[in-house]
Amino acid sequence: MGFFFLPILPTAFECMVECTYPIPEEVTNGIMLSIGNIVSIGATFLWQALIDAQGHNYKGTFVPYNYIQIALIVGAGVFLMPFNGEYRRLDAEKTHMETQEQLIDPMEKSDATMESV
Repeated sequence: MGFFFLPILPTAFECMVECTYPIPEEVTNGIMLSIGNIVSIGATFLWQALIDAQGHNYKGTFVPYNYIQIALIVGAGVFLMPFNGEYRRLDAEKTHMETQEQLIDPMEKSDATMESV
């Protein structure tokens, strides 16, 4: 799983920063990583309890852990597929650029007027 999820992390960080702007990037990244670590610690104890309950003599192809993990991945996918977050940082940058253009335009018009005189 780490092989497939590790490349997704930069995209997840970027999307999270875009959607939580103006909160600093460091804060949102720290919160996301902390929540991930807390969930992982809980999952480790849960998976160990499942292994102990099943015993090490489980003969099936998939152990109960695999079924729970697949259900969590599918559940997360169902929750995330319709996500269409508002890119607040991108919107703020566009607004800033438009404001800068409006400030520059009057200056250019006055320079053009002075040259024609």
